[in-house]
This record gives sequence, structure tokens and C-alpha cells, in this order.
Amino acid sequence: MDFDRASGLLLHITSLPSPFGIGDLGPHALRFADALAHAGQRWWQVLPIGPVGYGYSPYSGTSSFAGESLLISPEDLVAEGLLEPGDVAGGRTLPMGAVAYSRVIPWKSSLLSQAFARFRARPRPADFDRFCEAQSYW
Repeated sequence: MDFDRASGLLLHITSLPSPFGIGDLGPHALRFADALAHAGQRWWQVLPIGPVGYGYSPYSGTSSFAGESLLISPEDLVAEGLLEPGDVAGGRTLPMGAVAYSRVIPWKSSLLSQAFARFRARPRPADFDRFCEAQSYW
């Protein structure tokens, strides 16, 4: 009998290091995935990544289609030109040892609103319109 064995790790994205109060899908996630691959790991299991619900639990999500906006990387938004480095400076005062949702949510919501306003001011990419049309059912 031939088994294709593999190993990996369970680590939720919010547990990654971040200077912005919550782990996200930015540079630290990419470095973590690279480190797993370098160590010969083949799987990275995460908890659900939909919008958190009651008690900030990933298991009581408010949508089975949407992703958690808190996982959007401020660093990636700066790299995309949707935010300026100074826009994200306030996030560096958030705690790093644990997620303080009551502080992270208002800060990141404001930041994402600012980035979205800049996105809307630009010409809309065709792939965005295609995505919206394909996903309109939800």
C-alpha cells in the first residue's frame, strides 16, 4: 500500500504577527507560507475566514460567502496606492499580543472606507466588474 503522506500546521490568520493589531493576509502570511514550504510542510489549515459573528468567533460567521474584511492587509493597500503610509500609522498603537477587536474593528473599518473611497475614484478595472457580475447572486 502506497500512502502519500503530508504534514502541516493549524494556525488562524488572525494569529500571525502584525503591527496592526490583528494578523492578516499581507506580507507576514506570505512569509509564513514560505517558511512552511521551506520546512517541508504541505498544509496550512486555518479556521473559517468569513466575517466573525457573536463573540468575534470565526465559527459564528455572518456570511458563508464573504471574507472577513479585518484580514485585508493595510500594507498591501499601501502597496496598491489605495492608502498612504501615514494613513496606517495609527494602527501601530494597537496591541500585538492578542486581538483587541473592540479597537481593531473601528480603526480598520475607517481605514478600509478610506481605501475604498480612493478605489472608487479610479477607473474601474474590468476584472472588478466581471467579479461583481459573477457574484451578484449573493
